[in-house]
Amino acid sequence: MNETHDLRISSVLKEPQTLLDIANAGIKNERLATSAIAEIVHQLYNQDHKHVLISIDQYSDWFRPSNFMSFRYANDNRYKIPPYHIALVRLFLKFDGHKIRNGFKLCASSQEDMFNSRFDPKSIGF
Repeated sequence: MNETHDLRISSVLKEPQTLLDIANAGIKNERLATSAIAEIVHQLYNQDHKHVLISIDQYSDWFRPSNFMSFRYANDNRYKIPPYHIALVRLFLKFDGHKIRNGFKLCASSQEDMFNSRFDPKSIGF
């Protein structure tokens, strides 16, 4: 068992007082960065004190093959890892704005240059 892989944000921070404490723990230890962001998002989803807006732009770009290579994807996309298999991207890909207790999620998508097609606003009368 490798102890560095079992490291959790709760083992470093016993009782954080603010979201900034969680963010600073993720900055200090890069192994905890994704875990810290996930914990911050979880806290924002379940609080009542402030209004929460999660804004995501260029949503369609998150479905393109990433630039990260792995031998596990030899049959797909020339060894490139799909973004939905990356933990940080997967955290924001969900359409779960209805689960935010005191806020909502806003996603914007652009199809201007997706793969081999070009989007022309004149074609839809925009």
